[in-house]
Amino acid sequence: MRSSFLEFNIAASGLFASQKALSVVSNNISNANTVGYSRQVVKQQATTPMASSNGRGMTGTGTEILDIKQIRDLYLDAKYWSQNSKLGNSEIKNNMLTKIQMLFNEPSDNGVNTVINDFFSSLSDVSKDTSDESYYSSVRESATTLVGFFNETANSLITYQQELNDEIKIKVNQINSIASQVKSLNEQIYKFEIDGSTANDLRDQRALLIDDLSKIVNVQVDEIEKNSSLADGAYSESDELKSDKHFVVKINGQVIVDHYNVSQLTVVPRGYKNNPEDTTGLYDIKWSTGLALNTQNLEGELKGCLDLRDGNNGSIFTGNTSVVDLMTNQITVNNISRSDIQDTGMLKVGSLYKDYTSYTYNETTKEITFQLSDATGVVVGDGVSMGSGTDYKGVPHYLSKLNKFARTLAIAFNEGEYSDGTKIDGVTGNTNGYSADGSTGNYIFTYNQTGKGTFANYNNITAINFSLSKEFGQNPKTLAISKTLNSGESNNELINEFLTIKDNTSLFKEGKVLDFVGSIIGEMAVDAKYSGNYENIQTNIINSIINQRTSVSGVDLNEEMTNMVKFQSAYSAAARMISVIDEIYDTTINNMGAR
Repeated sequence: MRSSFLEFNIAASGLFASQKALSVVSNNISNANTVGYSRQVVKQQATTPMASSNGRGMTGTGTEILDIKQIRDLYLDAKYWSQNSKLGNSEIKNNMLTKIQMLFNEPSDNGVNTVINDFFSSLSDVSKDTSDESYYSSVRESATTLVGFFNETANSLITYQQELNDEIKIKVNQINSIASQVKSLNEQIYKFEIDGSTANDLRDQRALLIDDLSKIVNVQVDEIEKNSSLADGAYSESDELKSDKHFVVKINGQVIVDHYNVSQLTVVPRGYKNNPEDTTGLYDIKWSTGLALNTQNLEGELKGCLDLRDGNNGSIFTGNTSVVDLMTNQITVNNISRSDIQDTGMLKVGSLYKDYTSYTYNETTKEITFQLSDATGVVVGDGVSMGSGTDYKGVPHYLSKLNKFARTLAIAFNEGEYSDGTKIDGVTGNTNGYSADGSTGNYIFTYNQTGKGTFANYNNITAINFSLSKEFGQNPKTLAISKTLNSGESNNELINEFLTIKDNTSLFKEGKVLDFVGSIIGEMAVDAKYSGNYENIQTNIINSIINQRTSVSGVDLNEEMTNMVKFQSAYSAAARMISVIDEIYDTTINNMGAR
């Protein structure tokens, strides 16, 4: 039956709907500059109409507010998160590669090229007058500067590696913190929306957290409906409000937040070195269950830190077992890819992982014999490897290059040999020559653990411990000048031989001494330029997506002012309608019976 106050109720519904719409407009305007805020709109529909008493036609009953919805484009969100991870990766790499590039200080008057040229120039001065002690002192000073440059550069790289390691821990803690906050918001949103409402502001907070997370690591987000009232694929607005939605967040394909459940990451210091050049205590990232984080196809700032910290350009120790002695737990490995390995560590032999406690290198056969803790299961012909390859030129790659330079220079000057032990034609070597005071067997370069050694321990020389021998440091006249004893101070034949080392094109695969150094600087320049260009590209892409998101979800004050006028007019009209109906009822009730 039609209510006597139907018209009043209809007008009142319009009044309340317009008032709610004005509240939403006011909220939009207030949050126009709030980071992460999504524009909200009123979802309004006509209420169920009423059949006429004579069965002819339907009479409207007013309007109602179904919900207040936020305007978001999930496609743009997913696109932003994907590209933001790539931006985070490129920013980290560009910043660090720029710092590494500055270590070599090129081009400049005190860069690595100048340091090397000054050393050979001081040798040239000695060759002109081997009796002048000041020239020998000059050689010692320039050699000290040379080793000091490489010591300082290598130590800076190790510092950068430690900083990257610390940054990885920070990023892991940030990931855990964001995951916990998302889980907390999931609980609040679920409770708020259980009656069919939409927790717009809480959803904005959650999306903003995902924005932050996507900079650190690549994310995938799904809102999964469970216990949904939808049947056979049918869909209706009322059914949507009854659906049970669970919010799931994955990082690089692994679930970190599953509605109310959150998984935590942890960092575990390594008990071994992945690269011989590594500092100790580098972190592996694991889940709280002990499983390793999947780093394949990883993106974001975390990926940038890992690549820079561990990047060895795929260069790891490999070889094959040629001898296996199960009685002594010793294995001999040939076809080795490198001989500069750490004193103790872990090998992968076939499919087994074996700890070794020491090793010896055979200069003649170019084989390494490892003392294993247990050789059980190892057979001849097994493939052997150490560490894992990271196809990126990070700190270990550049440290390896510096180490190679230091070793090669030390062997060439001390022994007159190439790094593989073969003789350099026309270079005697300082240990095989005689100094002006008649002494022989003296070293120029060594490493600071022992002061002097044989070829077998040249592998222990690194750019960090590269130093002058004790003898040469105390007395620069131990520099050999002659092949024979008592040839006199006027003999400069060995000095002239030393000078040929600089332009020896066989010393390095890259060519001469300065060619090798130039190749390092060139690699850095190319990598830094690429990362800088890629960062600029990603920044432009992100800015474009931000503009698209803003055009969809952002608050347009002109549009809101238009809506304000529209809803204000509707409110005034509804209020006027109520006044008119009130006058009608007043006339009907109070005046019609007065005659």
